[in-house]
Parts: sequence; C-alpha cells; structure tokens
Amino acid sequence: MTAIPALDRLRETLAQSLPYCGGTFELPSDSFELYYGKENAKFVHLSSAASSHEALDALQSACEPAAFGRNTETVLDETYRKAGKMDTSEFVVRLDVVKSGLLDIVCSSLLSGDKSRRSVRAELYKLNVYGEGAFFKSHTDTPTSGTMFGSLVVVFPTSHVGGNLILRHHEHEWTFDSAKLLAGTANHVAYAAFFSDVEHEVTTVTSGHRITITYNRYWGNSETDREVTGTQSNSLNILQPLNVNATGVGRVLAEALEDKALLPEGGTLGFGLRHAYPFPRTWDMAVDKKDPLAALPALLKGSDLALFDACEALGLKPQLKFLGDTGEKDDEPILLDRAIQISDVEVYDRVDEMVTYHNGVIMEEVDADFRPSSADIAIGNRRPVYWVTEVGKMNTLASTYIHYGNQGVLSHLYMTACLTVDVGPVGDRKAVRD
Repeated sequence: MTAIPALDRLRETLAQSLPYCGGTFELPSDSFELYYGKENAKFVHLSSAASSHEALDALQSACEPAAFGRNTETVLDETYRKAGKMDTSEFVVRLDVVKSGLLDIVCSSLLSGDKSRRSVRAELYKLNVYGEGAFFKSHTDTPTSGTMFGSLVVVFPTSHVGGNLILRHHEHEWTFDSAKLLAGTANHVAYAAFFSDVEHEVTTVTSGHRITITYNRYWGNSETDREVTGTQSNSLNILQPLNVNATGVGRVLAEALEDKALLPEGGTLGFGLRHAYPFPRTWDMAVDKKDPLAALPALLKGSDLALFDACEALGLKPQLKFLGDTGEKDDEPILLDRAIQISDVEVYDRVDEMVTYHNGVIMEEVDADFRPSSADIAIGNRRPVYWVTEVGKMNTLASTYIHYGNQGVLSHLYMTACLTVDVGPVGDRKAVRD
C-alpha cells in the first residue's frame, strides 16, 4: 500500500485484468455438423439434442491419443494428458468463428483500443474428445510462431460431467465449467479464449464426452484476415470479458496523476509487463540483426496493451524499454532503448560502456513523493524511476560478454522488457523535460 490510493487502485486494476474471456453463444443448427474420416466418412451432430452416446463413442474411437508440447518436443504421456485428438485433415466442421461473430466477440473482449479492430487470424488447430477418465494436467501452450498470441477453445453441448477448464495467471485462478454452462441447452457452445502465457488444465471428465475444437489466434498481416464481420447472436452470454480496457485503466491513471503527492515535480513512472512475449532466451547482435524490442509494440496484449493505450489517450508518451542488469551487486540497473551487446571489457567499465556507447540511462528507484533537486535534473545519464508495478523475470533475454579482472570470465547482460512513461509536474503532466 502507498499513501496514494489511486496508485493502489491502478495496481489492482492492472492485476485484475483478466487474461481470458468466456461465455456461451447460440449458433444455427448446421454449425454443429461434423464430418470425419477420409475413408468411410461419418457424420455426427454435436448438439445435445441430436447427438447419441453411440455416435460420440464412435467419434472418440476414431481419435488418436493426444500428445502435447514440452519445450521443443512433442510428448505422448497419458499420465499427464489422457484425451483423444483429430487433426484438421481428418474432419470438417460447419462452425465458422468469423461469420458467426465469435471471433469479433473474443477480440473486443480481450484486446483494447485499436488492437480490438486489428487484423486477427484464427486457425483451426485440433478436435479433442475427452471421454470418461480423460484429463490434461496444468500446462501452457507452445506458440507455433512469433505472431501467435492465444488460443480459442469451443466446447460443444454434448453431455458431460467434469472437464472444467482451470486457468492460472500471476497467482490468480479461474474455473470455466462448460458442463454447467451448457446444461439444458441445445444449440449453444461454450467458448474460452486466453493468451498463450496463461497456465491451464482440464480436470477429469467423470462421465459423458467433452468435445472441443481449438483455434490458434495470430496477429494477421492485413485487414483481409478479418474482412468478414459476423452477426452476433441475440443469445450471447459473455461471462468474463475483460473488466479492464484502455478507458478503465486511463480513468484510474488520470486519478493518480491528479494527486499532488505523486511525483509533484514530475518524473518517470515504470511498469513491469504482466504478459509473456516471444523473446529469445539469448541474443547475439552478430547473429540476430533485428532488435527484439522493435516488434513488441505490435504484440502487446491484455493489461499491457490497455496501459499503453491509456497513456497515449492522456497525451503521454509511453516507451518500451529494456532494463539491463549485469547481475553484479555493484552495478546499477540501466534503462536501454534496444537490445545491446557489450564488448569484452574491464570489470569496472560495464556500466560506463552501456551509458556512453549505447545511450543507456542509470535507473535510480525512488519513492512516489520524490522531488528532484537541481542536481538530479542536471545529471543526464541518470533517471529517477518510480516503479508502479514490479518488473518480473518474464520477457528477459541475455547477451554474453567477457569481462576481465584477474582473468577473463564469461558473463551475461540480462535485459528485461518494461514500460516507462515520463510525466510532468502536477497541473501539467504532459510537460516533460527533455
């Protein structure tokens, strides 16, 4: 807790920004038609009224055991995941997430500002059947590319008990009970969409068949990826839209900036990112010519995106930075505009090189009521930063270098992405010193 209640509300607002959305959605009867099998093709209608136990058993028997990704490997282990799967080459379903309007609903619920209207592509990935005794222990999805940012799971209204989807993110947990949501419905599906860094599991199905299709969601290359605007059903129940968007975050941020106790003479606010992004673990400028930070603005999601948009809406200029840390206790953290490679240096020259040759700024953590002196302002390579939210260990990459003392030692510079925004003094927060 701080002496500035609006800052506490801002932290709470960002922390409670749900990394998923879900609900139920009514669809035309033909959306539940499923055809499978290249030879001796079969048909099943996946509404609760039309599907028979025998037909669902046949579908389950036609599936292969479902594997899962573990780091860079594909693993089959029924002590960790027990379910059936069918690849897209083996089935056709009439459901269209674009024309039905479901993709638009997901985008407007999970993405804020202009990104809710940005080109998004949903690619059908798998059909899964969770019969009695099936489950999937806690895991995170393995993105298939740098543009993949989440998944959309559609659950059909076939009778089942259990099979709850449990989602976890930053020590928070949510339960999506599709069986309960779909009980007594015929032409409805349940849907849950979440970001790729959300940990999730499927609890054991105790009876029936939990049948799902999963879509991978990607940032698209053009507006043609979402050129069709669907017609939303009159029977739409959005249970968990994000209660945080750029407008909501902006309102709380504006309240904090109005407080005369917060950086009364101006300064820099810092925010740790709450979502994981596809940064490489290691980076070598000689090999990877592109700066990993350059692609980040287009990939922001959830509360990170809402915060960025909120700052811009208030006339502020948010900046994505790397916070550089050598891991040495005597070295101060450095704010960097891009990923850098330190040359092989003497022990005491590391920070000097980052500041002198890479335009780094030494970060000094301060309290919310920090009042800069004339000396503080005059030192151009130092910046007092008040961290509103903590910079965690996500979104960190490392570059290597050799530093020399008594002997050469292989060392690492760790760079973690964060967001900073300069604010002016009370009464004119947009007036930022150069």
